Amino acid sequence: MTTLKTTFHDIKADFKRRVKLEGEEHFGLLNKLVLLIKPGFVGVVCYRLSHYLIETRISVLCRLLHAINFFYARVEIDPEAHIGPGLVLSDIGGIGIPDAVVIGKNCTFLGFNTLTLNKVGDVDFHYAQIVLGDHCVLGVRSKVMRPITIADGAQIKDGSVVMFPVAKTGTTLSGIPAKKRQIDDYENIINWNPLMGGPLGERN
Repeated sequence: MTTLKTTFHDIKADFKRRVKLEGEEHFGLLNKLVLLIKPGFVGVVCYRLSHYLIETRISVLCRLLHAINFFYARVEIDPEAHIGPGLVLSDIGGIGIPDAVVIGKNCTFLGFNTLTLNKVGDVDFHYAQIVLGDHCVLGVRSKVMRPITIADGAQIKDGSVVMFPVAKTGTTLSGIPAKKRQIDDYENIINWNPLMGGPLGERN
């Protein structure tokens, strides 16, 4: 059950990871205040608050939060989706996440990403889910189009469409439909900075 305490804990984790990816050694107080109003972070906060309100059946403010997300952050995240702490959304927006989605911790969406169950075979949409593991990265315009499970550390390249389950940790995928290109060490993936395109602590 989501509580107000866990909600603010997750928002704090989201903020800390965003600061870390953008290069925290360069961040003073003013920079951090600016980060608070960036569309990507506002989108994360609106989702967190909406998720809490839906779970506690206080949904009267959800429409307002949805409107802020849609018009300012340019993202649509269903409040019933379950997303772990450390979420980072690109400021360019265009991100759609439906209710039947479970996302792990420290995942990054780089913009114009869509997750959808699609209509395939005899899928029971009452139980079908898209499950995304920890430390996954969706490149610009990449999509997940079916109710599948994607392992921890998956790196989905720009413009790719994932339509089949990904079982191995650290898989890099690309293409339409996306295929496995390589397997990377999970520790290297955790230390990779998807916003800057290099190891954490480096700025290109």
